Amino acid sequence: MRYQYHTITRFLDRWLPTDMEQRRGNKIENRIRARVLVGLFLSSGLIVGGCLLFFLLLHFFTDRSFSAALIILSAVAVVLALQTFMFYRAGNVSASAIIFSMTFFAITLGVTIITGGWSSPTRLLFFCTPMISFLVDGRREGFYITGLVLVAGLIMFIAQKFGWQVFQVMEGRNRNIVEVIIWIISLNIMVTCLAVYDAILQDFSQQINRANRH
Repeated sequence: MRYQYHTITRFLDRWLPTDMEQRRGNKIENRIRARVLVGLFLSSGLIVGGCLLFFLLLHFFTDRSFSAALIILSAVAVVLALQTFMFYRAGNVSASAIIFSMTFFAITLGVTIITGGWSSPTRLLFFCTPMISFLVDGRREGFYITGLVLVAGLIMFIAQKFGWQVFQVMEGRNRNIVEVIIWIISLNIMVTCLAVYDAILQDFSQQINRANRH
């Protein structure tokens, strides 16, 4: 088990920006947050790519239309690529973490609004937003994002009660498929966050124990 934790952290370290050590601030904290961020970049890339392929196959080989999903996922892929480029270009963990968590919240909010609001299947992704923010940004930004999620949820709930609704892009017969995909995505994001953080914590604890022995 210890070897597995060390393997995960070593794998994540290979993807860290080369000039990150030259940045000012708490290097240990920056490395921990950078590892979590790298894990999220990698898992997000796999999720978006997998979903694009899945919806492409459904779109062209079934009688269902997933044009809206393909457009949204393509836009998300472009945004993710730009964020990843900025992360490696600047090597600024704090700025990249804030941009990632805020972008995740904004995209989740926008997609939720246009796919049913309070009753949208993508609403499940909101529960991932505070966890991502806490892990990559820290407590202050985590509580800030949590507040935004709470306010956004209440507004959507009130909007549904009064019958307010914007243009909807999701066809009713595609809802079940989208629900399954969102459930898988949410589970993947939560497991990625917790698994990476747990591996980093275990590896850090082992380093402290080795230092105390000497």
